[in-house]
Amino acid sequence: MTAGRALRCLIGAALLGAWAAAAMGAEARAESRAEPGAEPGAAIIDRIDLPRATPDGTPIGGFSGLDLTPDGNRLILLSDKGFMIGADIRRTDAGDIAALTLDARPTPLRNRAGQPLAPPWSDSEGLRILPSGLLAVSFEGLHRIAIFTSGGEIVATLPVPRPFADLAPNDSLEALALAPDGAFLTFPEGPIAGSPRIPAFRYDGKGWTQPFTLPGERSFRPVDAAFGPDGRLYVLERDFWPLMGFQTRLRRVTFGENGPTREETLWRTRAGTEPNNEGLALWQGPDGLRALIVSDDNMLGAQDSRLTELRLPD
Repeated sequence: MTAGRALRCLIGAALLGAWAAAAMGAEARAESRAEPGAEPGAAIIDRIDLPRATPDGTPIGGFSGLDLTPDGNRLILLSDKGFMIGADIRRTDAGDIAALTLDARPTPLRNRAGQPLAPPWSDSEGLRILPSGLLAVSFEGLHRIAIFTSGGEIVATLPVPRPFADLAPNDSLEALALAPDGAFLTFPEGPIAGSPRIPAFRYDGKGWTQPFTLPGERSFRPVDAAFGPDGRLYVLERDFWPLMGFQTRLRRVTFGENGPTREETLWRTRAGTEPNNEGLALWQGPDGLRALIVSDDNMLGAQDSRLTELRLPD
């Protein structure tokens, strides 16, 4: 997210801080219930505020992406400042989060010279853990998808298709999903110039295609996406209301032979009741599919760096 967007968010927080605090305070620790004002379906299991620094005092934040191991016990958080940090999750028998322990220090993403990525190369947004243990990362600014080791060393960069050149610098590859067949699926945050719809870009190891599009609304835009074990696509979307704050929506897309056949809204919040939710990961809990969502605080104390876990309907 650009400095301009962050400034608008800060102004909104300052003007309506008391209202937002009251609304969030009343709802922040509610468990196993649908969010007021949301479409019925998803239920909040837990919320966890993330620390702003590691134990040695290294600042962390700006989390725009995340992914989980299949058992839900290991988490990797990706910052849009070009670094990531892992965490171990201890869960109860019911699958709820009992404790979260961050790694001692963040891991920078590095270029081929072994140096940490720097602007304009470092705007890392989407993250997926590959079956091999390698990590796929999507980037804004210089639009691309690259593969890294868990230690941050770059392995490869996917070919960059011609349409990426038409993406806006700060409205590009926030959402990154790994399809059941191993293909990558990514969405820009905004439509390509001249089109009202948001294209899906798919890379199958041989080349890029655009298999379908999403409606390009004035408000909600995709910021992350993930496939569930049911083969359906879950899309996290964000809206921003000046002087009020962020709004979040989570949708589920069912596919047929010729593309999407059904879209369902599972969670939709009122403006100002949620932080800047940007990252989405899924795992199969003992009670069904769950979504773990992270918010981006833009490294600003006035915004929240938070994990929210939802139970999703069948």
